[in-house]
Amino acid sequence: MTDSCYSEDSYACCRPRSGIAALRSFLLLALSFCYFSVPAFGQPDCCPYLTPTLQPGAQDCCFDFYVNMQSGIPCEITMARITVSAPAFISGATAQPSYTLTQSTSQATWDRNAHLLDFGNNYLGTICFAGANPCVDVIVDYWDFNTSRWVCSQAIQVCCDDKGKSECCEYLTPEVKRIADEDCCFDFFVEMDQDIPCEITQARIEVLAPASFASYSATAQFTASQNGNVVTWDKNATLFDVGTNHLGTFCLDGADPCATIVIQYYDFNTDEWVCCDTLEICCAIDPPGELCGTKFEDLDCDGERDDDEPGLEGWTITIVNKDTGDMQSVQTDADGNYCFSDLPEAHWCVYETQQDGWAQTLPATVFYDVILSAGQQITGLDFGNIRICEEPESVVTLDGNMDDFDTSDGAEPTSPGADLLTYINARYPNREPNFDGTTTNRSFGHTFNGFLPPGCCVVGARLRIRVQALGGASWNDGISLIENGQRVWSSRIGNIVGYAWNPGSIDIINLDLAALPSGTVTNILAALQDGDLDIYIQDDTSIDWAELTVDICCEKSECCEFLEASLPRTAD
Repeated sequence: MTDSCYSEDSYACCRPRSGIAALRSFLLLALSFCYFSVPAFGQPDCCPYLTPTLQPGAQDCCFDFYVNMQSGIPCEITMARITVSAPAFISGATAQPSYTLTQSTSQATWDRNAHLLDFGNNYLGTICFAGANPCVDVIVDYWDFNTSRWVCSQAIQVCCDDKGKSECCEYLTPEVKRIADEDCCFDFFVEMDQDIPCEITQARIEVLAPASFASYSATAQFTASQNGNVVTWDKNATLFDVGTNHLGTFCLDGADPCATIVIQYYDFNTDEWVCCDTLEICCAIDPPGELCGTKFEDLDCDGERDDDEPGLEGWTITIVNKDTGDMQSVQTDADGNYCFSDLPEAHWCVYETQQDGWAQTLPATVFYDVILSAGQQITGLDFGNIRICEEPESVVTLDGNMDDFDTSDGAEPTSPGADLLTYINARYPNREPNFDGTTTNRSFGHTFNGFLPPGCCVVGARLRIRVQALGGASWNDGISLIENGQRVWSSRIGNIVGYAWNPGSIDIINLDLAALPSGTVTNILAALQDGDLDIYIQDDTSIDWAELTVDICCEKSECCEFLEASLPRTAD
């Protein structure tokens, strides 16, 4: 179960291009939290396993909607939806009998009613568009039942006639650059690649209401003319140059603050306007934001910086833009401080790169998950670490009986904490209350606690869980580690054990919590510094027992006194 995807498919011949603030209307990701797994940061990596197709149907501007889902997908896909932006709209849609359709003029959702999509090609139904001139840009995304959110967001352009399907499109890239110190004015460029199979002599821009052209101009090689809401730049029967063509400038009225434009090109060879690149351009420039914090040595391992605790120089701090996948890294300065400046408004994840000989103490959730508004400065994104002592002591906690899934020896109840219960109830409330469960379609949650004495710090941890695949869709079952109601790490069980997790499989999961087998962040010891660890497994897998071993550093007298009083401790 992973959580990231930055994927785009293009149908017909072209895809939406980016300009100033471009694709803002296409990035419709509803991102609710951040956790880590392969390969991208903070989002389920479902996208490489999902391929949407809109095939032209029998009626004008109607399409058959297919989703091809590959085996091994780390998500539980139960719904798919298509979203379209004005001026185009959805004029009709149908669903196959196994799906329920919910439709508005801007969005259609196909729901398989809590059942997973099949491997291979899934035919969901049909969809028809109006207002496409001649093409329409849509976003396809998918509902991951496991994480209870929409994932992927794949941009597609479909065209309602053969225009826009020309082979020229992949050779043409438009660019619109805002002119500094001028009110809502832009330079217009077209990049044309070599070997283009078309003869391009003109380009035109249509601006969509309520915006309109205030003025326009052409460079020396072009002439420009306006017809209503369309301005055309003509190279006078001469072909565009290979490379960058600067056609001219234009200014807009009524863009408050953004406007949508559609760009097309004239193919002299076929006497047709081809392609249709849709851009959103904005007159206002958002002020940049900033994310800042400090890296310090947490001498007393309390997760807070005290006056005598020094900053740490030369540690790598990384941020990831969850809206785009862009990453940046900086090194902390001599005082342990860091800052990321000139950042756009976005959903960001902030994490540190671990170093040998240290254990993280702050933040408890391992990373920061923040939403940055335009011009906002967020500070206090601090990271604490403690040096690992020379001879850590080990504490072993065993919960559940090692009885080979035997239910005849009495109930073995799980003990999920309050945060974990809230997490479960929000996602999969049909919970298995015991170890050795025998029923499918139940989530398992358990909280380890009591392993950390006051004044001590976790510097290592290993988790062992004996599991059995009961049936159902056990192949997509996974384990998640939770802190303060936030997922900090997760993986499919099959990925951990190294084979298909099919009904009847039995194995022991072995996880080093300072070196987890996958993910951008693989050391989650900070999540144990409050003395508990939440584990969550869903939903066709039984758990025989779970064993947590933690290595702790603390004052010798405190450590020994605690160990003498508590070891060994076996639940149930």
